[in-house]
Amino acid sequence: MLGIDTMATQISPMLAVGDGNAAVEFYKAAFGATLLWHLDGSGHVVAGLSIDGAKFFLAHESPPHGTRGPASVGFTTVRIELFVDDPIAVHRQALAAGAV
Repeated sequence: MLGIDTMATQISPMLAVGDGNAAVEFYKAAFGATLLWHLDGSGHVVAGLSIDGAKFFLAHESPPHGTRGPASVGFTTVRIELFVDDPIAVHRQALAAGAV
């Protein structure tokens, strides 16, 4: 197609969280995430982040729309695997930031 840029297919997780601002700070501290954008309206946070170029998103849970965070349902709601050169160092950094 002439004059039209194409984009490679991507999958980007959108995490439902109980406290969007706290989650942003956790991912920054635990994994060195970079905040790409942040919307905060009436306590409903939606943010885009990146860890070494791998993008993901998070949003305050919205039970009326069928999304709940782990704290609300009592169990993990998603599994995401992060592949890095030094997993032990990243694990230690995450634990220091409060990961369990």
